[in-house]
Amino acid sequence: MKKTFRMMLLLAMTMAACVSMGSCSSDDDGTFSEKRVEEYVTGYKWYLDNNKRSEFRFYRNRLVTCMSSGGVTSGSLTWAESNFFGKWSVTDGKLITTFTSGAYEGFDWNSILYGSLTITELRSNFKSIEATAPNGDAHELSSYMVSYGTSNDFVDYTDNSDHDGALVGTWQATGYNNEGSVLFTMTVSKKGKVRYTAPSIDVDFTSICATKNGHVSFNEYLTPDMRSYSFIYIREKDKMMFYNEGNAQTAWVWKKVK
Repeated sequence: MKKTFRMMLLLAMTMAACVSMGSCSSDDDGTFSEKRVEEYVTGYKWYLDNNKRSEFRFYRNRLVTCMSSGGVTSGSLTWAESNFFGKWSVTDGKLITTFTSGAYEGFDWNSILYGSLTITELRSNFKSIEATAPNGDAHELSSYMVSYGTSNDFVDYTDNSDHDGALVGTWQATGYNNEGSVLFTMTVSKKGKVRYTAPSIDVDFTSICATKNGHVSFNEYLTPDMRSYSFIYIREKDKMMFYNEGNAQTAWVWKKVK
């Protein structure tokens, strides 16, 4: 009984010490560490300086996207959607982005988010980030509803591992050959083992894949004869899009079946 009382007393003293120090977590010290920023930015849609046409998303697997929807102006001029993909990180209070794929050739992709923004404030009462660009200009990343009935958040299925859980499951997509359409089934395990089946062309084999920063690399893709392929991937609910790493265009759309 005395031993139990001493253990309870020790636990109470430890908890009291944590409270008196403010927190037992070394990450809650007011600094803009990568962990703190990750918890703040992931799972939300962001807009730089109130530009509603370009939407940024930061994923836990460290992929950063800037995607602009297409449209038609009042003068019947049209513009196509544009995609930009890269990697984000946080070092010494700087939100660093490196874009590696984009819609336009010859365009400075890394000017989209200024390469790096020095964070000055993460607002707790309103989802926004005040930051300074390398040239000293002030900027703001804001997460808000673009219009009534829309949402400013999204489900981030990713994780920052070698075998991202966002890919795990059984997926189907339609491909084409000289004889017509082919339904492919792709099953990805938690450890990166991949099985492809397509009964109409007698395909049934296993391969492996690995992930890093929102990119997935397959040793073989779709059939045993096809060489290795790498894609940028984004998952939304039961749909996963593979994008070309060179031009950022949609390459494959997979639908989750289980």
